[in-house]
Amino acid sequence: QPQSVSLCALLDDIARDAAVLAEEKGLTLRYVPSKLAVTTDRKLLKRVIQNLLANAIRYTATGKVVLGVKRRGANLQICVMDTGIGIAAQDQQRIFEEFQQGEQQDQRGLGLGLAIASRITTILGHALTLWSVPGKGSCFSVTLPLAAPVELTTSVAAKPDTLASFTGKTILLLDNEPQLRSAVAELLRSWQIEVIAVGQPSEALQALQQGFKPDALLFDYHLDNNATGVEVAEQLAAHFGVNVPVVIHSADHNEAIREHALNAGYYFLLKPLKPAALKKLFQRLLR
Repeated sequence: QPQSVSLCALLDDIARDAAVLAEEKGLTLRYVPSKLAVTTDRKLLKRVIQNLLANAIRYTATGKVVLGVKRRGANLQICVMDTGIGIAAQDQQRIFEEFQQGEQQDQRGLGLGLAIASRITTILGHALTLWSVPGKGSCFSVTLPLAAPVELTTSVAAKPDTLASFTGKTILLLDNEPQLRSAVAELLRSWQIEVIAVGQPSEALQALQQGFKPDALLFDYHLDNNATGVEVAEQLAAHFGVNVPVVIHSADHNEAIREHALNAGYYFLLKPLKPAALKKLFQRLLR
């Protein structure tokens, strides 16, 4: 439903989450908050920008990704720019078609996220445009109508989060690799987080049955017996009403796995987990 949406409130959250993914790859995410507001559907626009940022980060090996805003008369452009591989001219239109991929080998899987973004912007009546130079980078822009401005209250880019205290916070960790499970549990406990670490979905179920109330779930994607962490998290939510942040992690770089987690509304991190990135994410999720 279209409404007046504060870009500061919307993009701050998106930028924080994307900064974790960028840091994992050694990239710089630049973001300058805006006090402007737009007329749009907040939830759908959020998904568009998240998809554009995720693609930019994935296909940028070195350099930076920029999330910015440009005013264009009565309209405004939200721009996602990167220093990635770029998209060849012959691919720039069909790349928005579902299941299409760029001709470059590194562009495999690119089409799905962009197809979703294109479909949503069409539904919203916004324009999604692309400018790209192969080997130089790309810029995706969403053009939408301005609404009345709002006060700028915070700036995540200019003022990084202070070190959060995890005392009293709880996490349910599910991973079928004993050594990794032990190492991650030890790391979390060193941050004063209470952790129950289990290797099987049945043990996670038992922990909740016994009254454990986690503030977040940290689940491996690939589990025994072809189960996935996404499915287990959804089952726990359905049976116990567990409505907490879920972080899925995996060493598998298959784009379908990341999409499965994100489409379920979960966060996704690649293994091996980097302590700094994991800590930054939980500082946001557990505050």
